[in-house]
Amino acid sequence: MSFNKETSWVVVVMVFAVILSFSTISLAQEIQTNEEENKIISIVLDQYKGKNINLVSYKTWNLNGYLKKDSLEELKEKMKNKLKLPEDKASSITEAFFKLNKKPAIITLKTNRSKGYVIDRKYSNLKGGLFNWFFLVRQEGQEYEGAEASFIISRPYYHQETGTVLLYIGWVAGPLYAQGEIIQYQYRNGNLTKVDRVILWVS
Repeated sequence: MSFNKETSWVVVVMVFAVILSFSTISLAQEIQTNEEENKIISIVLDQYKGKNINLVSYKTWNLNGYLKKDSLEELKEKMKNKLKLPEDKASSITEAFFKLNKKPAIITLKTNRSKGYVIDRKYSNLKGGLFNWFFLVRQEGQEYEGAEASFIISRPYYHQETGTVLLYIGWVAGPLYAQGEIIQYQYRNGNLTKVDRVILWVS
């Protein structure tokens, strides 16, 4: 088979169409936060607002990359015993939270500097965890000059019947000023009130 200019263009168009279709499929399969989750995340971040901006990883907490199976089961029991969850729903709410966060999701919430947060895609995509990200930004992230802290959060699980919200939030604001915790909130009429928490790590 011989190729003339017309045939070559047809091949190029076909290849481009295949690449585009695979990209579309990939995006469709990507887990993303929904509108309700974004609203809750925005309220939570607003509670951490300081004098300058906070940076938020554009990907949510990756449960599988953080806890081994034994540690996960221990944490579930600790949450059921420590948090003020409805006794008859403590297990189901806890399991639903971890199921929701089994894989990381892309946060579709937009940056809002007036509320004190920036969804960071440039630096938070690098390996090394919260501490490496925090210090890398201070070395190279001139566009984020003065940023107070770096945050990574989970998808918030919202149990509508009880108004319970569970959310993991980890932050670093200095070499010895950092924390990761799962927080229980009460969510009613657009208001979010902290009820209790389980601290996972402190520095």
